[in-house]
Amino acid sequence: MLNIVLFGPPGSGRGSQGMALAEKYGLEYVATGKMLEQEIEKKTKIGKRIQELYENGQLVPDEIVVQLIEQKIENSKGIKGFIFKGFPRTLVQSYILDGLLKKHGSAISEIIEIEVPTLELISRLDARSKTDRCMPYDNSTAKIVKRLQEHETKTVPVIQKYNQQHGVKKIDGMGTFEEVFERLSKEIERGFRKI
Repeated sequence: MLNIVLFGPPGSGRGSQGMALAEKYGLEYVATGKMLEQEIEKKTKIGKRIQELYENGQLVPDEIVVQLIEQKIENSKGIKGFIFKGFPRTLVQSYILDGLLKKHGSAISEIIEIEVPTLELISRLDARSKTDRCMPYDNSTAKIVKRLQEHETKTVPVIQKYNQQHGVKKIDGMGTFEEVFERLSKEIERGFRKI
């Protein structure tokens, strides 16, 4: 089973790249953001809590995210593997993902980080805030900056942990969608040869 964790700060293009990569390689795309938004749309108790956190620019607690991820893995029998986007976002989540995959006889195959300079990220997120793709957590510069800070304080330590354990492949996220997609595809195909 091929399991890829796709890291990158908000605005790096991980979402659109992750979906395209999942389609190209026949993998299940697991985007925690989308899963959380579905809970909001359903107006569940969890969804209301998530909405409140989003409006304050905060990350959703591990227990909520893990519950949704575990359900996704349990309900995805007989697949080639996963591309995880937005998970793990904290050290606790990283240990949980490792355990969940091990429980199902699998492990992380490849870890990739899309790198984009901070000023470019702010520019991209600010531009997105003026479109119909704007999410509640992107609708002000203050919230954008807070999300980038959250990434720096909570997710960067996860990337460092995985870099020490497995090595993290760094991919330049600047350029057109196609250029970045090509760089990501080449890295994944190099990973295929190692499996």
